[in-house]
Amino acid sequence: MRGHSLKLTAYHEAGHAVMSYWLHKRIRYVTIIPESDKNTLGHFKQGKGKNIDPECDNSTKTRYELERLAMIYLAGQAAECILTGRNIRAGSGQDNSYAIDYLSYLTGSTEELEAYWNWLAIRTSAILRLPALWQVIQALAIELLRKKYIGGRRAYQIIQEAIKVLPAGINGVKNSNANLTPTPPETGENN
Repeated sequence: MRGHSLKLTAYHEAGHAVMSYWLHKRIRYVTIIPESDKNTLGHFKQGKGKNIDPECDNSTKTRYELERLAMIYLAGQAAECILTGRNIRAGSGQDNSYAIDYLSYLTGSTEELEAYWNWLAIRTSAILRLPALWQVIQALAIELLRKKYIGGRRAYQIIQEAIKVLPAGINGVKNSNANLTPTPPETGENN
């Protein structure tokens, strides 16, 4: 894989992982090792989360969970766009499909779904553009380029180490999320 493409993939996958961390979701692993059978250049795997059934439960909790999952899927493309300054759609089809699937439970029409997806894509991008979070994405992407595969516990360590070195108060990230220490996954690699 060419260096530029590998770098885009590293930022894409780091975007998923950092958004997952930001939203208090578990990380199982993140990799930039291509899987030709799945037609992917890299992969982010979430740890087990809550079992939700949006067809039977339309509570506020379920709606919130679906929105957070959609944001995690949208974060890969958002990170690529921030890195390049261009709107990149290639390579995000499966992520977009999952995000749309989750959001379809929250909307009543195609028009509403489209508007919700657009708003959530803008919101996700705005969160990742916070200078402090972007620095965390950079730290994880750099490590991905070195290691190619990072287990959940190691991803948490990299993210938390990157947060520790940030000056206090950068867009509120250091102050409001210094105690953002989700429990590392009990399973997964410790790379």
